[in-house]
Amino acid sequence: MNQQILQNKYIQLLPPILALLLLVIALWDFLTDQQLITPILAIYAILLIITIILLYLQIQGQQHGNHAIKQFEKSLKGALHHFKCPNCKSIFAIKKSKNNNKKSFVLQCPTCQTHGLITPSPITIIEKIPQEKSPRTKYQCSRCGERLTLWSEGTLTSPKTQILSCPYCGTNKPLNQLIS
Repeated sequence: MNQQILQNKYIQLLPPILALLLLVIALWDFLTDQQLITPILAIYAILLIITIILLYLQIQGQQHGNHAIKQFEKSLKGALHHFKCPNCKSIFAIKKSKNNNKKSFVLQCPTCQTHGLITPSPITIIEKIPQEKSPRTKYQCSRCGERLTLWSEGTLTSPKTQILSCPYCGTNKPLNQLIS
């Protein structure tokens, strides 16, 4: 509920707009000597309280979101890595069933199909991960049984996407796509 309130941009813009309106009224009061300073100060106090409440809710929402992501990542059994395609800049995730990556492996970007090499110690991207996720696609190596799950963050995954080699045994045969 709090996140829905904060995500509404109009509610976030309400205090500054009202403050600007009150500034205009205060200037008008000063120029015309209408004696409205007491109600104007009371409304400014109310706006200040509303702004503090909105800031508090926004901070709480961010802390809750970060905690939920950390808990999700801890619940994963295999290694989870996020990558950013150098060609189309889309972000995608790979979850492996085994914790150690013995070999580099080649895969296609799930969005634009650009081939990329993933090393045994990949660099973690430090960016905001979109909340929208594509359906997960599962793959399995026919040689060693390694399973990988691939999905796109914020975009759809192409059905033509392939993982062209196994990160566990190193075979250069494309992994089989599993039917869910």
